Amino acid sequence: MPPPPDELFDAGFYRRFYLNPRTRVVTRAEMSRRADLIAAFVRHADFPVRTILDVGCGLGLMRAQFRRRFPQATYTGLEASPYLCERHGWTHGSAATFASARPFDLVVCHDVLQYLEAREADAALRNLGRLC
Repeated sequence: MPPPPDELFDAGFYRRFYLNPRTRVVTRAEMSRRADLIAAFVRHADFPVRTILDVGCGLGLMRAQFRRRFPQATYTGLEASPYLCERHGWTHGSAATFASARPFDLVVCHDVLQYLEAREADAALRNLGRLC
């Protein structure tokens, strides 16, 4: 069983895998390009976006680009890390159990499911469908 999110996704995890240029797994530029790709696909489909849910938003590396591409949309960052929720103001929750009174126009879930046990990942996939 993996450690709980408050132990696994602490400040040290983000320093090592997101902020340290020698050990990071992704750059801000790469995440910006990813957000551009998602936005281009959505615009190509002529799909209006007024609400965005970024599941497992981490440091929010796609947020600025989503806000540029969809200036009228509200952005909700959902994060399991209490550390990041406190630091960045994200909504604390799980991809498997997060509930919303209304669905979102755009739901993005990147680099999250591999951290979940199989049963929880299955629940997360069903829940993401409900959130769309």
